[in-house]
Amino acid sequence: MTNIMGISEAVGIAEGTIEVDSEEQLIAAWQYLVDSGLAWQLQGWFGRTAAQLIEDGVLLPPDKSNLLTAAKALNKIEFVHVN
Repeated sequence: MTNIMGISEAVGIAEGTIEVDSEEQLIAAWQYLVDSGLAWQLQGWFGRTAAQLIEDGVLLPPDKSNLLTAAKALNKIEFVHVN
Protein backbone atom coordinates (compact mmCIF):
# COMPACT_ATOMS: atom_id res chain seq x y z
CA MET A 1 0.00 0.00 0.00
CA THR A 2 2.09 2.91 -1.24
CA ASN A 3 -0.62 5.39 -2.23
CA ILE A 4 -3.53 6.62 -0.20
CA MET A 5 -6.53 5.71 -2.30
CA GLY A 6 -9.10 7.87 -0.59
CA ILE A 7 -10.52 9.48 2.48
CA SER A 8 -11.70 6.32 4.22
CA GLU A 9 -8.32 4.65 3.80
CA ALA A 10 -6.43 7.68 5.14
CA VAL A 11 -8.80 7.98 8.09
CA GLY A 12 -8.57 4.26 8.82
CA ILE A 13 -4.78 4.36 8.77
CA ALA A 14 -4.69 7.45 10.99
CA GLU A 15 -7.11 5.85 13.45
CA GLY A 16 -5.19 2.59 13.44
CA THR A 17 -8.04 0.46 12.10
CA ILE A 18 -6.12 -0.20 8.88
CA GLU A 19 -2.67 -1.64 9.43
CA VAL A 20 0.31 -0.38 7.47
CA ASP A 21 3.70 -1.89 6.72
CA SER A 22 5.76 1.17 7.57
CA GLU A 23 5.81 4.46 9.42
CA GLU A 24 6.11 6.17 6.02
CA GLN A 25 2.63 4.93 5.11
CA LEU A 26 1.23 6.28 8.39
CA ILE A 27 2.87 9.65 7.78
CA ALA A 28 1.57 9.68 4.19
CA ALA A 29 -1.97 9.12 5.45
CA TRP A 30 -1.68 11.99 7.91
CA GLN A 31 -0.09 14.24 5.27
CA TYR A 32 -3.01 13.43 2.96
CA LEU A 33 -5.47 14.47 5.67
CA VAL A 34 -3.58 17.73 6.25
CA ASP A 35 -3.15 18.55 2.54
CA SER A 36 -6.81 17.90 1.77
CA GLY A 37 -7.98 19.93 4.76
CA LEU A 38 -9.82 16.93 6.19
CA ALA A 39 -7.71 16.89 9.34
CA TRP A 40 -9.40 20.16 10.32
CA GLN A 41 -12.91 19.04 9.32
CA LEU A 42 -13.03 15.69 11.11
CA GLN A 43 -13.29 15.10 14.86
CA GLY A 44 -11.14 17.39 17.00
CA TRP A 45 -8.63 14.62 17.66
CA PHE A 46 -7.56 14.62 14.01
CA GLY A 47 -6.87 18.35 13.98
CA ARG A 48 -5.05 18.30 17.31
CA THR A 49 -2.93 15.33 16.27
CA ALA A 50 -2.16 16.84 12.86
CA ALA A 51 -1.17 20.15 14.46
CA GLN A 52 1.16 18.35 16.86
CA LEU A 53 2.73 16.33 14.03
CA ILE A 54 3.33 19.57 12.10
CA GLU A 55 4.80 21.24 15.17
CA ASP A 56 7.06 18.21 15.74
CA GLY A 57 8.29 18.40 12.14
CA VAL A 58 6.81 15.03 11.16
CA LEU A 59 4.36 16.60 8.70
CA LEU A 60 4.59 19.64 6.48
CA PRO A 61 1.97 22.38 6.65
CA PRO A 62 -0.32 22.16 3.61
CA ASP A 63 1.20 25.12 1.78
CA LYS A 64 4.73 23.71 1.96
CA SER A 65 3.58 20.18 1.19
CA ASN A 66 1.65 21.30 -1.89
CA LEU A 67 4.65 23.29 -3.12
CA LEU A 68 6.90 20.25 -2.65
CA THR A 69 4.43 18.04 -4.54
CA ALA A 70 4.28 20.51 -7.43
CA ALA A 71 8.07 20.78 -7.62
CA LYS A 72 8.42 16.98 -7.64
CA ALA A 73 5.87 16.71 -10.45
CA LEU A 74 7.91 19.16 -12.51
CA ASN A 75 11.19 17.37 -11.73
CA LYS A 76 12.46 20.61 -10.23
CA ILE A 77 13.77 19.22 -6.97
CA GLU A 78 17.41 18.71 -6.19
CA PHE A 79 17.49 19.68 -2.52
CA VAL A 80 14.74 20.64 -0.14
CA HIS A 81 15.10 22.51 3.12
CA VAL A 82 11.87 23.31 4.92
CA ASN A 83 11.77 25.65 7.89
